[in-house]
Parts: sequence; structure tokens; C-alpha cells
Amino acid sequence: MACQCGLITRYESVKQAYKDSKTQLRYAQIHAETLDRKYTTILEDCAATFDIAEALDLLTVMPDLNTEGKELIENAMTLLDEKISDIDVKLWELRDEDTRYHDQQKAEESITYLQTGGH
Repeated sequence: MACQCGLITRYESVKQAYKDSKTQLRYAQIHAETLDRKYTTILEDCAATFDIAEALDLLTVMPDLNTEGKELIENAMTLLDEKISDIDVKLWELRDEDTRYHDQQKAEESITYLQTGGH
């Protein structure tokens, strides 16, 4: 049994990086939805105003691309959630081991202190 403080700190850093990544994916998801609405409006206007056939073609393809992109983002967020949960389990185990180690160290120090008469 050994002190796990350094390893705990590293795991916490990785966990925070995963959380930050998930936040960035949420922002990407929101931004993608905003762009989807903007470009749909633009393409509809182009199709109606300028009679641009390509605009209608793009409107047909866009929902599939957007759905695929949303699924990729959601899958990535799910994977990050799983990794964060795994790290939480590992952190719990490390903290438990670390607590036992430090408790044992304190007990040994107390015994040594008592054996030496407080010196």
C-alpha cells in the first residue's frame, strides 16, 4: 500500500479534461442547430427567390448530414460520460486506498511517538 495522492490528482485532471470536452461538444451541438436553422432559411429563400435548383438539392441532403453529425456528437458525449463514470470508480478506489495508507501512517507515527516517550 502506498500514497495515491499524485495518482488521484492525475485522474482528477483527466476527468476535468473529459468534462471540458463534453462541454465543448454541447456548445458544438447548439451551434450546429443554430447553423442548421440559418442555412435552411437561406436555402429556402434562395430556392424561392432565385429559383436555384441546387438549393433544393442541398435542402434535401442537409437533414441527413445534420442527423449524422448529431448522432456523432451524442455518441461522443455518451462515451465521455462512460469514461467519467469509470474514472469516478477508480478515484473512489484510489481515495479509499489512500485514506487507509495515511491512517496507517498516522497510527505508526503515534505508536513510534508513544514508544519513544514523546520525543
